[in-house]
Amino acid sequence: MVSGFTNTKVNIKIYRSRFNSSKCMIKIKYRKTIMKVMLCNLAKTYIKKLFDKNFTRKIKIVDIEGMYIKIDSKLWASGWLYFPHSRKLIGAVFYGDRGVVASPRLPEEYAVFIPLDAPIINLLDADVADFY
Repeated sequence: MVSGFTNTKVNIKIYRSRFNSSKCMIKIKYRKTIMKVMLCNLAKTYIKKLFDKNFTRKIKIVDIEGMYIKIDSKLWASGWLYFPHSRKLIGAVFYGDRGVVASPRLPEEYAVFIPLDAPIINLLDADVADFY
C-alpha cells in the first residue's frame, strides 16, 4: 500500500503494482466501492480533482416549463443536476439562466450542478435520468 486518505465519508487507498511500478490501483469507498487503475503520477491529481469543491454549484430552480427550466444563476455548461435527498441525477444543458433537462419532473427545488467532466459522478449512488 502506497498511501491512504480517510475522510468521514470517503475512504481512499492507493496500491502500487509489484510488477509494473508505474501503475497504481485506487480503491474508493463511498456508499459503494470503486476501483480505478491508472498511472501513479496521475493518482494524486485525480484525488485532488475529486475533492476540489470548485466544480460543483448549488442552484435554485425558479420555473419549470415542460423540459425547459429557469434557474437563479447563469451557467454556460452541460452536466448533471444532483438532488441529494431523493438521490437522483438528471442530465441538463444550460445557456445563461435557462436550460433543458432530461426529465420534466424534478423532485426538489434546490439541486447541485455537476459538470460532465467531474470525476465524482461515478461515486454517487443515484438513479440517472439522461438524454437519449
